[in-house]
Amino acid sequence: LPARWVIHDVGPDHRRPMIDVPGAGLNGDRTSTEREDPPLADSTTTRDELWAAAHAERTALAADLADLADQQWAQPSLCGSWSVEDVVAHLTAAAGTGRVRWLTSVLGARLDTDVHNARRLAEHRGASPGETLARFRRVLTSTTAASGHTAAWLGEGVVHAQDVRRP
Repeated sequence: LPARWVIHDVGPDHRRPMIDVPGAGLNGDRTSTEREDPPLADSTTTRDELWAAAHAERTALAADLADLADQQWAQPSLCGSWSVEDVVAHLTAAAGTGRVRWLTSVLGARLDTDVHNARRLAEHRGASPGETLARFRRVLTSTTAASGHTAAWLGEGVVHAQDVRRP
């Protein structure tokens, strides 16, 4: 990551690392009405650079996961009740679900994010950890996202990568 970005060891929930991209707010926080990346304070980080960093994080995570045994994929992550495999399926869903499909899914779940996430996990989790990893590898360079806030998608990848690396 560029030197001007800061990764905090612990976020507000006292267990997740946070990423602070100058001009984007801590961990990409924004109001729900904003749709595009805000101008960065130093105007030097472009959307393409943010996506490149997100792709690099996904690629590094895929490499780290390549040698895991099946039982390691079933281990709990730092993400509530989700296993390592569940988090990877979630990252796959996030990289392959655009705005309309995401909204349709959330509305179809009657705004219940647990139902929405369970449906997306079932859709993107493979029959085996190897298949789940193969599906994740297919979206490593995806720029599909449910919102136009690229820094948030970089943060999503960094935080969830730590959710599976740290337990």
